[in-house]
Amino acid sequence: MSWTLSKKFFETINDPALAGTAPRNPVLQLLDMREISGNTYRLQMSDGEYTWSSCSVYENLIGFCIAEKPNVPLIVRIVEYDAQVKINERGNSRLTICVRDMEILARNVPKIGNPTGLASILDQKSKAAKPTPMDIENRKPAESRPVTSSGSSSRSTVATARPTVSYGSTTSDVTPIAMITPYVSRWRICGVVTQKAKIRDIKSARGEFRVFSFTLADKNGSELRVSAFGEVAERLHQNVQEGQMYYINGSPNIVKAADKRYNSTGHDYEVTMRNDSDVTPCHDRAQVKAAPLKLNVRALNKIGSSQGQNIDVLAVVEKVDEPADITVRATGDIVKKRNVYLVDDSNTMVQMTLWGEQATEFGVGPDEHPVIGIKGIQVREYNGSFSLSAKRLAAWYASEKTKATLDRMNKFFGAGTADTFRNASQTTRLELNPECNGTEDLAAWYAREKPHASFNSISNFGGGSAANFSRDLLSIGMAAAAKVGENEDRGVYFTVVATISNVRTENIVYKACATEGCKKKVQEVDGQYRCEKCDITRDSYKYVLMMGCELADATGSYWVTIFEERARDLLKITADELGTLKETDPERFNKVIDEVRFRPFQFRIRAKTEMFNDMQSIRWSVYDVKPVPYSEYLNVLRDTLQKIDLS
Repeated sequence: MSWTLSKKFFETINDPALAGTAPRNPVLQLLDMREISGNTYRLQMSDGEYTWSSCSVYENLIGFCIAEKPNVPLIVRIVEYDAQVKINERGNSRLTICVRDMEILARNVPKIGNPTGLASILDQKSKAAKPTPMDIENRKPAESRPVTSSGSSSRSTVATARPTVSYGSTTSDVTPIAMITPYVSRWRICGVVTQKAKIRDIKSARGEFRVFSFTLADKNGSELRVSAFGEVAERLHQNVQEGQMYYINGSPNIVKAADKRYNSTGHDYEVTMRNDSDVTPCHDRAQVKAAPLKLNVRALNKIGSSQGQNIDVLAVVEKVDEPADITVRATGDIVKKRNVYLVDDSNTMVQMTLWGEQATEFGVGPDEHPVIGIKGIQVREYNGSFSLSAKRLAAWYASEKTKATLDRMNKFFGAGTADTFRNASQTTRLELNPECNGTEDLAAWYAREKPHASFNSISNFGGGSAANFSRDLLSIGMAAAAKVGENEDRGVYFTVVATISNVRTENIVYKACATEGCKKKVQEVDGQYRCEKCDITRDSYKYVLMMGCELADATGSYWVTIFEERARDLLKITADELGTLKETDPERFNKVIDEVRFRPFQFRIRAKTEMFNDMQSIRWSVYDVKPVPYSEYLNVLRDTLQKIDLS
């Protein structure tokens, strides 16, 4: 099969005038990858015309690089990436592409075409047109206007190349935080620490290290996230205090593109401190007051397009659950979790999850319905259901209008609780009855509409709702004809009511590696079982369920895959038990399968385009199986018939 690459992608993205026209999801050939310092990989990629070696991956793709290194050259589609200009100590700039996610289209494909190195061509052009230092110093800074490049709902920032300029290089002046970019040299900022995170211990493939961050706000209300690692993190955590003002001197090599998933300041960049970075207390300027909450509000009925991202929300607290203990599967630790249900004037309800101390100390009573402003909360999606999660202990703020709430918190939980809320600062910022646009209007709407309002839930509160069922229900023929899931990187979820008309029994269970967490099919060698993934040979194996079956309704049929947990729940038998029956008692084995044939169920389907044997197809996977909710199902059918009659 011949592959068409996104030709001249690297030339386009390196040209500030054309960067905005670069393909969002380029198809490239990954020619080589080399490990750098044990914590990332450098990639050499080709677009068929040029090669580019200033490519790397985020930590989530290190395992991918290790596994796929023997298979290069690869044909890949870049799903999500960041591109930014980095300036080295000699003042030379280079566009660096850091890949967040990519999809393999083919492996071991010979080098396509005769691409040439673009970097050397650009260096020659740069030398020919390089301005003098006086030209650069006298040039006024151009406004940095990043061009966004995204795949599906993902967002990345492509920073256009600009000359290095200087701001605030004198001791008598400072650089406005809003102007901090990688293209500013010898900058100096001054601001107040509005949020100070707790220092945390992180475990990763490169070992254990400590991380600390804080947020600095200047007199203009602009905020910047400052992070540090290792010894620098420990030193800054001891010296930096919330509410105090500081100077920070820096250079372009500590400025990087902000990761919007974890950064809620609204700034396009953030700063990572190094051993030689300078943070000093400010005693010669007027105290800067923390800026009021600024929200770029996303309506609750629109959050589905922002899954995995941080957004701002303005909503009313409709209901608050009691905190519950949750065991973290990875560590066995027990943490507190509390669900809060939010509504807004789009008549939509969504579940917000709070964790840890925030879950226990959330100070809204069962009969209270304040407006809450939320800055930088993450949208999560599971099986087509959306929710909001603070993910980590969030910063808590309260305006003067909610002083009574703070007093009640101190009375109920003990003196100092409200201050604990204020001082516990991390990614998400919450504020009751914030003094921002929309608060009063939303409170008035809730007071007016609450007695007769009906909210459409987009979160699955443990069992779904009639509104969710009606919204997501499709017939098999309708979903197949509409090609639901085509060209969707993350897949599309919907619900069908169908019967299982056929089951592939020959491969319903297979022998897999006995290592916990591994489901790789083993090869039998001389009475033992070898797992290529774990590179180990054992005397034993385990069975894994993977049920391929045909679903059918009145409009058509479609083959789907039901994975282990759901298949076990459906068949009411474990993989080991079913595997043993298949080997020793075929009659009972067939009886187990017949129990689910031609019986109606409600199936939660994920449809996604996948490549198999160089062929693209839409595959359906079953993520949940439940009994048919006949009352809701009949209501949907009745409403559908009425609409047909009206038309």
